[in-house]
Amino acid sequence: MEFRKTRRLRFLAVLLVCILICSSMSGCVFGQIAADYIASQLDAFQAQQGQGTAGQNGQSGQNPQGGDMEFDGEEHGLIDFADIEYYHPDIDALMAEVEKLQTVADTGDKDAFIEQCNLVDEMYEEASTQYTLASLMNSLDIFDEYYENEYTTLYDELLDVDFRYNDIMVPLIENGWRDALTEEFGEQYVEDILLDDMLYDESAKDLFSRENELELEYDRICAETTFNYRGKEWTLDDIMADETLDYYTYYGLVNQYCKVLSDNLAGVYTELVRIRCDIAETIGFDSYNEYRYLCYDRDYTPDDAKEFHEAVKNEIVPVYNENYYDVIDLGRGGLFSRTFDQDTIMQSLPAYFRAISPKIEESYQYMLKYHLYDIDVSDTKEEGAYTTYLDSYKSPFLFASFEDDMWSIQTIIHESGHFASFYHNPGDGPLDLAEIDSQGLEMMMMSQYADIFGEDAGPAAGYQLVNMLSSVIQGSMYDEFQQIIYDEKDLTMEEIANVFDGLLEEYGIREQYPASKYEWVLVHHNFSAPLYYISYAVSAVPALEIWQIARQDFEVGKELYLSLYERDHDRDYSEVLADLGFSDPFDYRTLQTIGRDVEEELLRIEQGNWTFQAD
Repeated sequence: MEFRKTRRLRFLAVLLVCILICSSMSGCVFGQIAADYIASQLDAFQAQQGQGTAGQNGQSGQNPQGGDMEFDGEEHGLIDFADIEYYHPDIDALMAEVEKLQTVADTGDKDAFIEQCNLVDEMYEEASTQYTLASLMNSLDIFDEYYENEYTTLYDELLDVDFRYNDIMVPLIENGWRDALTEEFGEQYVEDILLDDMLYDESAKDLFSRENELELEYDRICAETTFNYRGKEWTLDDIMADETLDYYTYYGLVNQYCKVLSDNLAGVYTELVRIRCDIAETIGFDSYNEYRYLCYDRDYTPDDAKEFHEAVKNEIVPVYNENYYDVIDLGRGGLFSRTFDQDTIMQSLPAYFRAISPKIEESYQYMLKYHLYDIDVSDTKEEGAYTTYLDSYKSPFLFASFEDDMWSIQTIIHESGHFASFYHNPGDGPLDLAEIDSQGLEMMMMSQYADIFGEDAGPAAGYQLVNMLSSVIQGSMYDEFQQIIYDEKDLTMEEIANVFDGLLEEYGIREQYPASKYEWVLVHHNFSAPLYYISYAVSAVPALEIWQIARQDFEVGKELYLSLYERDHDRDYSEVLADLGFSDPFDYRTLQTIGRDVEEELLRIEQGNWTFQAD
């Protein structure tokens, strides 16, 4: 399927980092740290270690190299990732063709002008693909100075191209060429150029570059931060992996780590906040919150989100708090103690995906065949997980770290939803919709839990449900948190920590953050993807609606989920949801119904008689 990319370089950079760093709660604090602690502290842990792996109850033995499935070379790149070679694109040649746009337009030759636009598009796509590849290689090894330099250099160079392109195209659109461009490329193409010009003005170029440098500095500091305890230097991974720690020592060490990391990041984060507020002010916005929401292509405002925050507190938080510990209890000594073999999981997933739809299996087999993924654990890799798209090669790529636990399975499933969507319908569009691709697949995969988790299917389903409620809550809380930070602009790290602490109290979830009020520094998005987290909340609501429907009628739920893959990327979040038949996520009654249904399902699970299909 052909598609036209817009020139939102900055948007693409955010997309690269954020689709999706962390699977719902996986890797995020309340849930992951608490559950990791439970898994490491239970008396039954040693006895249960390695008790079973996914695939033992279901269909396994699928060819991990993608089987014999054939793929359409017109639609998808048929090249192994190992054969993709990075090169620094010829930016001077690209800029020269951008300059010709004005010269050709001056001739009045419509066909020649459209041909020149297509040439620039093609060259820009090739250059931006190399930018994405450089960033991906930097994620695989954050200590590789070559790719870090390439990433930062290309960022600045392509930003220059964007600015020059807008300088030429915006006057042309305003002075006679709009109809020709609309006829050839569509109205959204023109609107995107105008919006791009508004959001990424050249007056803020130095600020954009500094912001990018600070985001890379955050990654380095996170990778290098340690603290001394009893003569040993500790990382967060060291703490989580040490099964000998008692409850108080465990959380005491996490608390120390978070405080040290907060201190180490103080200069980076406070400067980031100031830089971002300066960007919004320089470009002409009253607030950074308003500016960033537009960058994410949202059709709702920060004020709309504030109303959503209140509905979440009233309708979702009580259900979560009343059931969280009961669900955690169900996993003790069983689900949370199990390890899952990476190769077995990768071999088993095609059969599970096929049971939902051959479309999902097809994209996954394509990923396997052409090795378009890296899920190995490495000390050099960036934290988190995401899926990105290499435009010139027509290939998605899945990035994650498989830690041999149930959360790793959820992460792979989540990212496979992104991968399938990119595979079947590549393109830009609201990120809020992209997160339904991933979280919706998580909910559909609950239908396969009996095969994946066997006797632990019920606890796994319970955890998945509270996990999704947590996505709604975290998405809401972190959005509220960041809106306050960017409204205030000049808070110190200690003042920011106090804001976070107050919100934990307001949302009633302080007990899920036993380590410290500094835990917010563990969430990558707070630094590299400002105000992104609301996307997890407003996408988790439709994902939960897919579950509501599928448990009553699996085929109807499946078709609703798959319909997302056919969406028009030019349409807004609210329009697409309404057209496909979803409820309004911002209507408190939608949240009320979800809260009620999840509560009833958790009761079934606690009674020990859970199956995916409702009674």
